[in-house]
Amino acid sequence: MAEEVVYLRFNAAPENQATVLSGKTVKVSKGGIVDIVSWFDLGRVDRSPGIFGQSKRDNGVTTYRFSVPENAIRNMTYMLCFEGFPGEVPPFTFKVQVG
Repeated sequence: MAEEVVYLRFNAAPENQATVLSGKTVKVSKGGIVDIVSWFDLGRVDRSPGIFGQSKRDNGVTTYRFSVPENAIRNMTYMLCFEGFPGEVPPFTFKVQVG
């Protein structure tokens, strides 16, 4: 089975991450990946146990990558809570649901 990758890219105002993702649910298949690509620092990320996460900054762009395990249960929901960055990006939380 092919790996599913969901890309979320933000180019405009830094508050977009919070307004677009806050309270939303992104559905991803088992073994899928959610990438958030941003010009802005979204701060520290707290995540539910079981979803893997990492971030990388390169050429002024930060990629936050979250991987859903292959053995995840359908409809399982993981919470991702971003601390935000004072004066630029407000804190926000969204869900990743296994589809």
